[in-house]
Amino acid sequence: MTSKKSTKRALLMSVIAMLMCISMLLGTTYAWFTDQVSSSGNLIQTGTLDIALEKWDVDGEKWVDASSDPIFNYTKWEPGYTEVVNLRVVNLGTLALKWQAVIMTEESLSILADAIFVYVRSDDRSDTVRDYIDGVTDRAQFDTLAEQGQFKKFTLRDFIENLTAMTKGTLEAGQESYLGIVLRMDPTAGNEYQNLDLGGKFDLKIVATQHTYEEDSFDDLYDAETGFGTINSLDEFRKAAKIGGEYYLTADIVFTAADTAIMIEKDLIVHLNGYDIDASALKGRPFELADEVDYTINGTVNSDTTTNVENQEVVLVGAYGLVNIPAGNDATVTLNGGKYIGSTDNGSFIKPRGDGAIAITMNNVVTIDGSTNGSWIVDAYHYTGDQFSLEIDGGYYESNRGFRVGYAVIENAEIVVTGTSNQHVAIGAQYSTHSETVGVWVENCTIKATYGVAVGNGSCAYVKNSSIEAEGGYALLILGTGGTIEAETITYTGNIGTTGKVSATATIIIDGEQVYQKLPQ
Repeated sequence: MTSKKSTKRALLMSVIAMLMCISMLLGTTYAWFTDQVSSSGNLIQTGTLDIALEKWDVDGEKWVDASSDPIFNYTKWEPGYTEVVNLRVVNLGTLALKWQAVIMTEESLSILADAIFVYVRSDDRSDTVRDYIDGVTDRAQFDTLAEQGQFKKFTLRDFIENLTAMTKGTLEAGQESYLGIVLRMDPTAGNEYQNLDLGGKFDLKIVATQHTYEEDSFDDLYDAETGFGTINSLDEFRKAAKIGGEYYLTADIVFTAADTAIMIEKDLIVHLNGYDIDASALKGRPFELADEVDYTINGTVNSDTTTNVENQEVVLVGAYGLVNIPAGNDATVTLNGGKYIGSTDNGSFIKPRGDGAIAITMNNVVTIDGSTNGSWIVDAYHYTGDQFSLEIDGGYYESNRGFRVGYAVIENAEIVVTGTSNQHVAIGAQYSTHSETVGVWVENCTIKATYGVAVGNGSCAYVKNSSIEAEGGYALLILGTGGTIEAETITYTGNIGTTGKVSATATIIIDGEQVYQKLPQ
């Protein structure tokens, strides 16, 4: 029989033996498979922005630096004189860049700027401009080529004001852009143009900055904070709307029925630059504004506003108009020139909502809406605040209905309204208010509508030096909720007054004399 003491001793000896085995294992050396790799010659170096402006030297038959001497430097201009200048912009650096040309001058242009014609032809990537111009053997041929679309034609005044639009783009490292410019003095210019200069000297300056081309680990937008450049597709338009900045269209922009509206997230200026936007396939408006955003569209102004679209860009709006401003958002919309066409039944070209600070400006704009069911140009019916304003200077505005606003200044405009009910007014001042003045100011305008200027809800309107053609309707109308219209030096056809009972006083004053008043009944 084994004692407890011997059992403990045997267990202890077993543990000691085990520890000795472990000790032997720890003292043994094993071989392991190994490998290594290294990245040598790592380099972190900044790229360079380096741009050159060059002029073709006809005598030397080579491109020469144009940054030191004047490009245009002739002092004996006379009717018919023609001068050809070929320029190129070269990216000499290692980074892609955005560039634009700007005119720097503190002088005012003389009338000579209106007597010199400018013909422009550009080519982004190959030097074909110079050869094309060299092939022209007759000075008068430039007019024919301009009519065929081979050249853009301007007066010198327009050329200087639009230079940026014609000389603006992007260049990758080593790329070049070419620009051919032909100046010709009007052969019919008379004696009043003798002994004139342009009005002073001016500088042509090329400005370059980084382009959103090189990519990092996330995208190509890390250097996009100072956005400016060109837009040649719908995708690029969406990218510009996120980045903000100033851009020029270099192609027509077309929305399909499957596309969605573009949200303008940062302040954005878009120059139509001779190209069109076609959003006619959209069920809604093509543009929507985020909070605290300024959105500007610049187009060409054409004096023949009603029918002629040659050399004037066209924006075909969506089924409900052009721009939507969501409720509560502060926003500014500015339209300069251009022609906006659409059929926006039950919609409006610009729709402000909510109670944010909203300012809309339309200068020399053409709008033509073929709707038959109550479309508006600007409609503030769903605006509930007191910081809304509309300013219009010049232009032609044709629609089933006109402007339904609270505060507006409308000058030098022609407004044609095709609707015939008393809700189809040219200018209605009965919705929304303004922090300083409630009502509208209308001056130097021509209005053709069954109902011309209407007020309601105690609002007021001032009409000055204008004509209103409202045969069979009301030139000056006060709705049942009352208000005041004061007119000075106007002509009109049609009635003035109200169409029924009023709940507040309705007053009309013409040339300082009260000609109509109706009290609540």
